[in-house]
Amino acid sequence: MSAIIIIGAGVAGLAAARELTRAGQAVLILEARDRIGGRILSLQDSDFPVSVELGAEFVHGLPPELMQVLREHRIAPVEVGEEQLYIEKGKIIDTAVFNSTLEEVMAAIPPPGQTEDKTFAEWLAGQQFSSQSKDVATAYVEGFNAADANKIGIYALTQLSDAAKRISGHRQFRLTRGYATIAQGLWNECDQDLLKLHLNANVQSLKWSENSIHCELANGTVITAHKAIVTLPLPVLQQEIVKFIPPLDEKKQALDLLVMGHAQRLVFSFKELFWESISVDNKTLAQLNFIDAAEGPFRTWWTLHPIRVPMLVAWNSGPDVIRDKDGNQLAEIAIAKLSSILNIPKDVIHGQLVAFRYHDWSKDPFSLGVYSYSTKGGSDAPRVLAAPLANTLFFAGEATDYSGNSGFVHGAIASGIRAAQEVLAYVKPGSAGIPAGT
Repeated sequence: MSAIIIIGAGVAGLAAARELTRAGQAVLILEARDRIGGRILSLQDSDFPVSVELGAEFVHGLPPELMQVLREHRIAPVEVGEEQLYIEKGKIIDTAVFNSTLEEVMAAIPPPGQTEDKTFAEWLAGQQFSSQSKDVATAYVEGFNAADANKIGIYALTQLSDAAKRISGHRQFRLTRGYATIAQGLWNECDQDLLKLHLNANVQSLKWSENSIHCELANGTVITAHKAIVTLPLPVLQQEIVKFIPPLDEKKQALDLLVMGHAQRLVFSFKELFWESISVDNKTLAQLNFIDAAEGPFRTWWTLHPIRVPMLVAWNSGPDVIRDKDGNQLAEIAIAKLSSILNIPKDVIHGQLVAFRYHDWSKDPFSLGVYSYSTKGGSDAPRVLAAPLANTLFFAGEATDYSGNSGFVHGAIASGIRAAQEVLAYVKPGSAGIPAGT
């Protein structure tokens, strides 16, 4: 019998394993994929000058849970500049104007308790901002949160904003060695003598009662344990892809109030940084960071600045997501959009193109989306989802973070730490996971 099992080797599961093994507890991680890292996916590809990030890419702010890993493993982040070009009908809104416009709208959202929770679209419709200001704010909410403005709640947005302020969330960083180094760093911090990892271990069902877990894998293997930390992504729980016996009835209402966001990211490699010689609305793009166009799909693009490499990332999220196209078709749609934004022929872009890479997270059976958000009335749903059951089932993963950091890597790490601490409250010190009182 394994003492404690963790379902999922994303950063939440790895952070939980680190805390448990450091406390002397034996841990078995069951991971359905053939790798660790979950929704972190870094590729080393000869067609690209640096690591290709098809999953998590940015470090948002200075979250202590994540900065500790970076310091411990000497992973140096580089700060991304604040310049953001919002282009509407060939005209640019200056970065300062864009930021002040966005801040004005978002600051007007009332805190919880002052009004009923509404969707962002409902709330915005009742405000007296200009149509351009509303467009800017909607583009941000749907782009940054991979959300539908007609679903995401304003209470949830307030929580996200408050959490970001606590960690200087307006600052963004990227890593020069590949984001997968974070997952590997968490793995390296575990006590390897107390840790086992089973890859390609696809959990089909989990039968549980107090201090008893029977976990059946797709290959028929049954693993027993005293306790389990479940880090399954939100849709896997919502669609009951893993069958819990008895079912998680206590979680159903919370699950109904949470939504998995969807986004499409294509990473392009070019022969040259051709955009540096282009001007839009008489503004040079030599220092380009982000572009946001007024309309989608693929309204958002970014470079790897300040790392000067001929790569561009196309981002399509929220209601703009195109569900019936493959990677090659999406690439053509994205290039057509970039051609329109930069006002240059598609043939010029194709002539510069070396390669592109794409991973469809929404069709990935082990994630079924990118990251979660709370709907109207659902701001407390992550807390309910995170609550342990019978001191036996514990829950982690970005969707269970109730501090305002759901959707972020640092929120996932924090949730793993929290779940591990909850487990440790119910096991004997140094007992390799045997429940207290047995």
